[in-house]
Amino acid sequence: MVSKKIRDLILLFLRIFFSFLILFFIFKKIEIRNLFEGLKKINYFYFFISFIFYWVTLFFLSYRWKILLIPFLKKSVSIFEIFKVYMLGMLINTITPATAGVDISRGIILSKYTNGYSRGFASVVVDRITGMIGIFLIAFIFLIFSIKGKGNLFALILMFLFLSIFSLFLFYIPFVKTIFEKIKIFNKLLNFYNAINSYKRSFKLVLYSTFLAIPVQISFSLIAFFVAKSFGMNGKINLFIVYVPIINALNVIPFTISGFGIREGAFLIFFKEYFLKEKIILVSIFYWFVSAIGNLPALYYLFKNPFKEEK
Repeated sequence: MVSKKIRDLILLFLRIFFSFLILFFIFKKIEIRNLFEGLKKINYFYFFISFIFYWVTLFFLSYRWKILLIPFLKKSVSIFEIFKVYMLGMLINTITPATAGVDISRGIILSKYTNGYSRGFASVVVDRITGMIGIFLIAFIFLIFSIKGKGNLFALILMFLFLSIFSLFLFYIPFVKTIFEKIKIFNKLLNFYNAINSYKRSFKLVLYSTFLAIPVQISFSLIAFFVAKSFGMNGKINLFIVYVPIINALNVIPFTISGFGIREGAFLIFFKEYFLKEKIILVSIFYWFVSAIGNLPALYYLFKNPFKEEK
């Protein structure tokens, strides 16, 4: 039987391989010389603005998560403390598969403030699901009013919107609880199920979190918009508000390292009608780069508790 360590190493190798393979095919389709030419013309003012919007996005994300933590916290936790945890999670996320790092680290760090792992991870899962609902909701609304001739994309977004909503309500179906109780493999997750199910007593928090996902995704879109402007790309902002949230959703797929390859391919597919391929790839890479550099202050909290220590 293969040990967990070897299995993890194999999975890590496969993710690196998939990232490299996708990027290899993408870079074969572009002129590398044009990529470097575009890099030389970067506008640092717009690039700096993209960092501002990244930290604004982190604030929105932290505030939304803080709302979902209200039923579980044993002690008062400030928005600044949540912000530090979120930034630390995002820092870890830059070197882990897809968005797994940010979710796992948040759940672990918060566990001692929420009476165990079940409640900490329940808040993270509900945060993730409501975020997905917000992603497809904003893409759905902006696609209706701003981009014509995208019927297939419209249908796909609508399908994923309903799937996201269904995945949330799945935890409120009595039959699902029976599965968790009766099937041994799920029985260990019963506390986790009960923690998510407990949100039905304060469902307005879930609704509030869902609607807060809209400014979160607009803010994410503005990061990409200003990164694009820093490379001289003058596209309409509604393009970014429709497509960037979808790209963020695709980035959840855990096949690559930190979304490399999937993100670049998605940017290329959605924006190739509007911009040069080389500039699109620059936007994709620097969209990630903004988050990687923007999270560096959290390095301090790799060695120090991000929460205020009780005296």
